[in-house]
Formats: sequence, structure tokens, C-alpha cells
Amino acid sequence: MAADWIDMVNSNGTDYAARIKELGEQIEELDETIAVTTAVTARQAARKKLDRKAAEEAVDRAVRPLNDELAGLEELRNEAVAWQEGSRETCRSGA
Repeated sequence: MAADWIDMVNSNGTDYAARIKELGEQIEELDETIAVTTAVTARQAARKKLDRKAAEEAVDRAVRPLNDELAGLEELRNEAVAWQEGSRETCRSGA
């Protein structure tokens, strides 16, 4: 029973499951934003008749900050998963 409780909220009140879910949703939304940004930027590059290299650079510039943000969110989610697992282990060991 305690292990079930620790899955939801640890002793300091952190709800890891909710945080992991929230971060997962943010990651999904940002993935979609990156896909749309990539497509729109590629269309704009084609309309401007940019060569392949220039088009790739334009897409890279457009999505680089989004990819950086995505990496940060994924890191936060991974940390939350690790903390959740650590809380489970602490509960199981009786500490």
C-alpha cells in the first residue's frame, strides 16, 4: 500500500506521476510544434527558391530553439522518473 502511495506523492508532497504526465504532454505539444515549424519553413524556403543547403539552414535556424527546449523538457521528465523510482526504492527499503 505504501508503494502505491509513493507512486502518487512522495513524503515532501511531490506528485511525480502528475509531473511526468504534464511533461509528457508538453513534449508531445512541442514535437507537434517542431513538425509544423519545419513544414512551414520548408514551404517558405521552396517559395523563395532557396537551394537545398540554404533551405536546410533556414529550417535548422527555425527549429533549433524548439529542439533545445524539447531537450530540456525531456531532461526534466527523465529526472522526474528517476526521482520517482528513487522514492519507490526508499519506500521499499523502509527508510
